[in-house]
Amino acid sequence: MLNELKRYLNIENNEKDFLLENWILEAKEFIKSEIGEFKKSEKQITCVSKNGKIFLSGINIEIKNIEKNIGDFLNPRFEEKRNFRFINNILYLDFFGELRITYNSGFNLLPDDLKQAIFLYIKEKNDFENGKIKKEVVDMDSVEFELDNSTKNKIFSLISKYKIYDFSS
Repeated sequence: MLNELKRYLNIENNEKDFLLENWILEAKEFIKSEIGEFKKSEKQITCVSKNGKIFLSGINIEIKNIEKNIGDFLNPRFEEKRNFRFINNILYLDFFGELRITYNSGFNLLPDDLKQAIFLYIKEKNDFENGKIKKEVVDMDSVEFELDNSTKNKIFSLISKYKIYDFSS
């Protein structure tokens, strides 16, 4: 993410890497405070592929492992590489049979809109630190960064679909 951020901010040297890494953490904390914890979950399904298609549910799915013919004790593992594509939560396979699929799903693989929200936060922070954003100053010792309302609204529109609501109380 650091290299993407540096391209986004047009920063070519490595002098600010440590600062930018801290800002990434700060931006993630800000977004977590709005939508809840970024979660990673490993899921596993057992299924039979008869038509070469399997639906997987979740956000940002990353296939970790596919075992074929799990009922076959002589050859329970699927060792050779086979082709598969993953498009719109459907796994397209070039083989059939009983499968066990292990995959990661969740915010650990940041969607582009969450990355964009993080980058917007950091761009404004960078502009603030470099004096491009003028803030009303009452006391020079207590000047703190605060997001502009228009940037805050842009960020909220990007992250709103990920908001985790707690209806338990």
